[in-house]
Amino acid sequence: MASAMGMSFLEFLVGDAYNSLGKINKLKSKILIIHGDEDGVVPYKMGKKIFDKYTGKKKMITIVGGTHNGLQDKNPNLYWGEIELFLQ
Repeated sequence: MASAMGMSFLEFLVGDAYNSLGKINKLKSKILIIHGDEDGVVPYKMGKKIFDKYTGKKKMITIVGGTHNGLQDKNPNLYWGEIELFLQ
């Protein structure tokens, strides 16, 4: 994350605690990623990278125009509908 935001000089502070790419395939469950394509906190490309790396059962939903917060308000039918399908 620090690297993605141009602050790779801070990576030493957290080590690999947030190494999601390195840890994603330790999961043994299906995953659902819901990501806004205009997220200014966690860039969309990072969510896509995690999704692409995972080798298990997965689904990614993109909320067009969605930012980091409020995805359920931007497109509630898609957001809640996909969560409902995922939990079935």
